[in-house]
Amino acid sequence: MLGCFLVVLNVMNMFLFSLGLLAGLFLIFLIAKSQRGRTYEEIDWDAHNLQTSEEGGDLRVLAGGHNYLNKGIRREAFLQQYREAWNRVRLNFEPLVIGDETVAFTPGEQLYLRQKIVLSWIYAYNVNGRRFKFLFWSML
Repeated sequence: MLGCFLVVLNVMNMFLFSLGLLAGLFLIFLIAKSQRGRTYEEIDWDAHNLQTSEEGGDLRVLAGGHNYLNKGIRREAFLQQYREAWNRVRLNFEPLVIGDETVAFTPGEQLYLRQKIVLSWIYAYNVNGRRFKFLFWSML
């Protein structure tokens, strides 16, 4: 009786594992499909006003009145990560209408907010000694 129970338990375990594997593969397929044909926004480097200086093997980035020290990264690698992160962070800046008043972010405020998110994201990975990577999903 115990042997029969163990066989059924083992079959159920294999079934659940297979089901999880199929669900994971399906999720990867959906993610890959959603990333196809994505357009990337060109970055106006003058408007972003990123000031960088190398300190030993580290890179200090000054932007928007904030200072980020990224350890063990070169300028070219940082700019590549910045470009990729910039195109992942998509925020809805449509004006908000309340009664007869409209409230909206100025273009400068939009740049500042989005840049703060991108630089904080890169810095958080770096300060915690994690390899910078992008999640499969994008922030909408």
